[in-house]
Amino acid sequence: CSFFFSSRRRHTRCREVSWARRCVQETGIIYICKPTIPDADFRFRFLNPDTSESEICGNGMRCFTKYVHDKQYIKGRTHYRIQTMIDIKQVDVLYHQNGDYTIKVNMGFIDFNPQKVPMNVSPDMKSYIEQDLVIAPQKTVRLTTATIGIPHAVVICDDIRKETVWGETIDKNPIFPKGMTVNFCNFSLETNEFWVTNWEQGLGVTLACGSGATVSSCVGVMLGKLTKDKPVHAHLDGGDLTFIVYEDNGRFGAFMEGIATTVFEGYCEVNI
Repeated sequence: CSFFFSSRRRHTRCREVSWARRCVQETGIIYICKPTIPDADFRFRFLNPDTSESEICGNGMRCFTKYVHDKQYIKGRTHYRIQTMIDIKQVDVLYHQNGDYTIKVNMGFIDFNPQKVPMNVSPDMKSYIEQDLVIAPQKTVRLTTATIGIPHAVVICDDIRKETVWGETIDKNPIFPKGMTVNFCNFSLETNEFWVTNWEQGLGVTLACGSGATVSSCVGVMLGKLTKDKPVHAHLDGGDLTFIVYEDNGRFGAFMEGIATTVFEGYCEVNI
């Protein structure tokens, strides 16, 4: 992924400068803002091309951290506390080589409660795990839903690229009132890795989704498709990520590690 950065606190005309695969950047604009709570170093804001604001962006968080670290906004710091719409994320710059930084983000716990996702299901339903959903005549998918601030569905399949064409249909299913980011996964317990393609809500097929890979790694461990006893390796079209999945009283969360690279810097004029 590549991103624009801005320290301005106002919404810009995102549609003019954010158009997937047609300009400098891929999926949105990241704002570097002053925190509004005392324990944070910075506040992270992510605006989608349609000007809506996302609660979190996993890959964006790594890019954000590399940027503030490169600019030395806090001199000598390698650990950052970054405020998001959800909570404060603990982020560490681990090491760098040839201009690339490996950055570790504690993405926090995911929530399987369908009411939090949200979903149009019975209030008595406590989770939506490995459930069959009819999405078209003669087409049923088995999926697991969860939220990490953004709703995600995980579909386990052998041919992830063939199944990705159903992402938009799942996203727009009326059972998901706020839409759905869909992650098509092929897990290998033997090597503790998985391959994933993403349909991102409001964007379509993207090269990578950090929050989606986070949810997928947790779902893989919960279903016994992966183990939390060693690192989980995720393979996305945009690159690889490593996850350390943890569990606490039946709740699953993960640390995400991945590279962040500066492609180039530039400036543009935007009418506010």
